[in-house]
Amino acid sequence: MRSHSIRRSLAALLVATAFAVQAPASAEPPSSLARAEALLAQGDYAGAEKVLLTIQGGTERAAAQLAKARIELLTGRY
Repeated sequence: MRSHSIRRSLAALLVATAFAVQAPASAEPPSSLARAEALLAQGDYAGAEKVLLTIQGGTERAAAQLAKARIELLTGRY
């Protein structure tokens, strides 16, 4: 009997957490880094590298350089 109430409590907590964690919808397009990461996840290394080359400065520059290095390691061009 007690295990059912614990399961229900855990299920309710899981559902509440899932709704609380969801990101709000935004009208702005994804960043170049996010697009490059999505292309990288799909295995489109050339497309991801082209997008990463457009990132010249700002706060995403370091992450873009790391992603480009990861592409070079994955493709054997290091």
